[in-house]
Amino acid sequence: MENEIKKESIAPTLTLAQLYDSQNQLFNALHIYNKLLGIGDDSEINQRINGIYEKLVNKEFDNYQGFLKQIFSKEDLIKFRILTDNQHLEYVKSMQELEAENEEDEEISSEVEVSPVEVKPEVVEPEVVEPEKDTKIEEEVIPEKIPEKQVEEPNVISEDSGFSWEEMKLGDLMDFISLKVDKNRSLGSISLKEIKEIINVFRK
Repeated sequence: MENEIKKESIAPTLTLAQLYDSQNQLFNALHIYNKLLGIGDDSEINQRINGIYEKLVNKEFDNYQGFLKQIFSKEDLIKFRILTDNQHLEYVKSMQELEAENEEDEEISSEVEVSPVEVKPEVVEPEVVEPEKDTKIEEEVIPEKIPEKQVEEPNVISEDSGFSWEEMKLGDLMDFISLKVDKNRSLGSISLKEIKEIINVFRK
């Protein structure tokens, strides 16, 4: 029955899908219905897709894996559009064959539609010669190296130094913390316990 459908370049249409469906070529029909989703009346197309899944589930229900039949009823398998492994492989194979046929037909039709192109003489543009750059000037321009900012470790403050927490700068504390922990760690990852231990160093 497959020969009844001409293998010419045919855009996916509802009529073609219905023809496949009527000839029991369910996977071909299913593939075309899926391609039509979002183009036409999705409610009608989804209804026809559900009809195909109903045929497939009823035909192969005994061949579903045991755990699927324990979890899903026939109605659930149709609703969620679940196929057996073999059915899925057949669907993929059918989809690939239809796509390959369409690609071949498009190549043939494009070759037929190509009209002769008038050959025009090639126009050679004159070569543009760029002026030579003054390399001496470029060599003399040397970018100044910006010295890296060095962070000095703050002095440890003792009780005798007259240190007061009110006068302490947040920047000094953060610099000191950054010097006392692993450089690969961010300040946001330091725990409160670690900060407390570092503060205690100031108090010694």
